Amino acid sequence: MERPRDFVRQLTADRPKRSIAFDVAALAVLAAIAVVHLRHPRPYKPKTVSAAGQRISARAADVFDPPLSAWIAGLLIGDDSGFSPKWKEIFRRTGTAHLTAVSGANVAAVTSFIGFVSGRLFSDRRARLAANASGVAGFVLLTGAPASVLRAALMYSSEELARHVLGRPVKRLRALLLSVLALTLIKPSILTDDRGFQLSVLATFGLAAFTEPLSATVFHRLPKTLRLWASQTSAATLATAPLVAWMSGRYSLVALAANLLVAPFVAPAMFVGALIVSASSVALAPARLAADLLRPAMAAPLAGLRALSALPAASVAGVPAWAALIAVTFLAGWALFRWWRRSGRRHFLYEDEPLA
Repeated sequence: MERPRDFVRQLTADRPKRSIAFDVAALAVLAAIAVVHLRHPRPYKPKTVSAAGQRISARAADVFDPPLSAWIAGLLIGDDSGFSPKWKEIFRRTGTAHLTAVSGANVAAVTSFIGFVSGRLFSDRRARLAANASGVAGFVLLTGAPASVLRAALMYSSEELARHVLGRPVKRLRALLLSVLALTLIKPSILTDDRGFQLSVLATFGLAAFTEPLSATVFHRLPKTLRLWASQTSAATLATAPLVAWMSGRYSLVALAANLLVAPFVAPAMFVGALIVSASSVALAPARLAADLLRPAMAAPLAGLRALSALPAASVAGVPAWAALIAVTFLAGWALFRWWRRSGRRHFLYEDEPLA
């Protein structure tokens, strides 16, 4: 049996090559800000959708029928006002309410699309960077600059700056801390009051910490692309589960299945929805025809969520909810610990090689 002294020596033997002093200091500052703000709270007013975003929502309602119109508006600009109370309850029961709020996933989709287009239009690296930066800035303004989108935009900017200016990648966890610290110093209330921001931070942390372990263990037999998608979706779902349970007072037993079901549809629905909504400002009738033809495919994830939410045990509340949450968190932590001990990567978040 391994002695405690040997275990401690094993933990400290393989130190990260780069100092983590900044990360420790940043966490200490964030904790201090949270404590001060909780003791002396200030009124918090969340960001609203911009006027341009409201026009996009109205245009989506002209082209698509509900609830698909609200689904497209939620994916594009985070406007979930078009959903009925019944549909909001479906999202809560399936643990997918975050899908109708703009976050890092939306920014990632925007940057991927702009990067694809700019890579074929411009050969100069500086021109591509300018196009990408302009696209991200435009998306931030379009959505009304909520904290979750600003956080993702700052992370993207820091990663691009490190890659193209400093010549080396920045660690994802460090980029997350940089963006969170910068926004919190400007507006401390987002750290304790903005649920969308909190969910975005937890999801990003889950992607950085849990994607590789899940890919190497639970989903290792899947093809590479499918393995990455399943690992990322599961990582974000597990990381945000405690806060979702705290916000709603319930725990969705189908959240993981629901998120795995919907995740493949998010980026295509954003892309197709944006094209149809944009085309509707030029020719409304053809845009409506395209929306009618594509409605079955675009509404498929909503039908799946409705079926999952109808299950009697889809969601539990009270003591069973917290018992289920504790059990799932314990199992996830135990699996991560076993992978960590076997992989030989004591500080995998800070090692020089990229995550698999």
